[in-house]
Amino acid sequence: MQHTDFKIDFTVDKQWEDFNGHMNVTGYLFYFSRSAMAFFESIGFGADGIKNDRASWFALQQQLTYLNEVLPGEKIQLHVNPFNLDEKRMHFWVGMEKAATGELIATMESMSIYVNMDTRKSQKLPEDKYKMLQELVSNSKRGIPDHIGKALGFRKKS
Repeated sequence: MQHTDFKIDFTVDKQWEDFNGHMNVTGYLFYFSRSAMAFFESIGFGADGIKNDRASWFALQQQLTYLNEVLPGEKIQLHVNPFNLDEKRMHFWVGMEKAATGELIATMESMSIYVNMDTRKSQKLPEDKYKMLQELVSNSKRGIPDHIGKALGFRKKS
């Protein structure tokens, strides 16, 4: 399978700088969204997939976790990592790293659902695409960070 470690590179644009001098929330969302769209396009679920299959992926829920700051002009690399799947939904996380050091900057965890573009209702994946995605999930090379899949809340210190 081709995309066992899908990655895409960007340089943080100055337009995303906030008053603290680092990338703002909108910038994180922009790069996470662009990388997820590129991933879906690369596995046949982009514009051509919508035109041919009349179905697409819609985001149901997302959670961003900020681990380190990133500054305008820095080169970043994003890795898309699908790790769970059923007939209609895919659970994946995207890691944003500093390109120079591999240091994890932030993650986006996402649950998406496969939707019929005519009815705007969820539908099962076609069998061939479901099998392709199952293979992709089982061939994923990256582990899942501890914070992925956890609820938001205060952690009690012991």
